[in-house]
Amino acid sequence: MKKPELNFLIEALMFLFLSILAGIGLLMRFSFDTHDTDPHSAGEALVFGLGDSVWGTIHLYVGLTLVILVIIHIYLHFTAIQSMYSKLVTNPQKRKIVGFTYILICLVAFFLFIVTKLIGH
Repeated sequence: MKKPELNFLIEALMFLFLSILAGIGLLMRFSFDTHDTDPHSAGEALVFGLGDSVWGTIHLYVGLTLVILVIIHIYLHFTAIQSMYSKLVTNPQKRKIVGFTYILICLVAFFLFIVTKLIGH
């Protein structure tokens, strides 16, 4: 498969998985009672025969798939990203500082949710 065809396929899949992720997120937000303390109650709401825990698992895996597709997308466009970044931030020293800061913010934002879950908040 040629690179333009691969780019199109990756971008089409990214949009598809983003749409699915948003759809499931909205479904979970508006179709399930988030205040129910017993997740396995007899009157559990079902959508297409699936409860909120199953939809949550599907949501997780669709999200992880989207992250993988985004990483592939960045890999395929890395030369263009470097070129645009070099033109945007011309000073090499500032480029390193801005790049490091950006990556640090992304990592903190990502792991903040994991740490929050681990400490029980």
